[in-house]
Amino acid sequence: MNSIKLKLIFSTTAMILAAILIVSILVLQAQIREVKSNITKVSAAHMETASVTIDSFLDKPARMVKDFAYHVTNSKLQLKKLQDDFQKLIDDEPTIMALYYADEVPMNQGGYFYYSGGWTPDSSYDKYSRQWFIDARDKSGIVITDPYMDIPTASLVTTICIGVRNPDGSFAGTTGIDISLKELNNLVGKIKLSESGQSFILDKNGNYLTNENFDKVLNTNFFDEFKALSKYKNSVNGELFIDTDAPGGYYIAGQLINSETG
Repeated sequence: MNSIKLKLIFSTTAMILAAILIVSILVLQAQIREVKSNITKVSAAHMETASVTIDSFLDKPARMVKDFAYHVTNSKLQLKKLQDDFQKLIDDEPTIMALYYADEVPMNQGGYFYYSGGWTPDSSYDKYSRQWFIDARDKSGIVITDPYMDIPTASLVTTICIGVRNPDGSFAGTTGIDISLKELNNLVGKIKLSESGQSFILDKNGNYLTNENFDKVLNTNFFDEFKALSKYKNSVNGELFIDTDAPGGYYIAGQLINSETG
């Protein structure tokens, strides 16, 4: 009799423990889902803030080149005065390395290049081989170029530029502002969604445009480093938010595409 009671007690205890375990697992899973949902909501809010921060950083030089595109089509340009004015405007702007205007005429045919600080290229300088000149000529609105090595300063920069148009709509040249990529790198590096988090700007192919390790800029691909997210590489062309379990941890990644520059 005692043996049967003991078996019943063991059986009942096992059932209770199993029920508690099942309930605990269900509660734990619900809590994990809630935590992940909250993390995703908080991260999405941080992404929006980061996007606004970066857009604000780029907004001032974008407005400046728009203003000068209007100015150069409605003023008589004097080389020395314009170069001095350019330099005064950027003296208190540590992120801006240069402000300039290049007309549509090649240098070896008498063209002009107005550059802050007084640098003037010689007749062998080919405006039409420079990506910032080509992009501004061929596209409407503000253009942000891929980073490149600036000749006068030997620094890695990105150019914010716009094509200048005559009243009849024909191309008259380009106004541009060079921004130090290190300054943008410092800004983005401070944006962290968590204590161990990192933030980057990538180009459309996934190459780093900013990275805490500056040597990786343009030389390393984000998706080669973060293998767990490589399946999303071809999705970087619209709004995207990812939260996924993968080898090495729980990843949250997001992107916001600038509506004006892409």
